[in-house]
Formats: sequence, structure tokens, C-alpha cells
Amino acid sequence: MTGLAQGADLLLAEASFVQGEHNPADLHLTGADAGLIARSAGVRRLVLTHVPPWHDPATAQAEAQAASGQPCEVAASGATYDV
Repeated sequence: MTGLAQGADLLLAEASFVQGEHNPADLHLTGADAGLIARSAGVRRLVLTHVPPWHDPATAQAEAQAASGQPCEVAASGATYDV
């Protein structure tokens, strides 16, 4: 996935899983996974999507920010993003 995101101005990345839980391999990303991809690919802006209602979006956001080394956002219904 890093190759697809290389140099992107905006990366919308799903973050369905939480770090440290028993997550099936190669199914969904954690916030940390999304953050690592963003950092490795040189993404300028990361927006997390597909955070399920049983996980706190703030947890996914904190994981992503720690892994990416930059602020990120959680997508909101009706939000628009300029690129």
C-alpha cells in the first residue's frame, strides 16, 4: 500500500482495528498501520476512515499520529477536503 500512497497530498486510510488486540492478519489496518504507511510514503495529510462504532476514533487517531509523526484527522460525515 505504501507504493500506492507515495507522495500523496491526501491519504484516506481505513483504521478498523486497534493496536494490541487480536486482529486477523491482512484484513484491516490499525491507526498505527495507517500512520506508518503515511510516514513511509511521504503523505502530506492523513485522514482515517472506517473506524467502527465499537472503537473510539480518538484511539485510532492517537495511534496514527504517534506512528506518522504528524497530526491526522478522523473523517466526518459531510466533510470535504481540498487537494
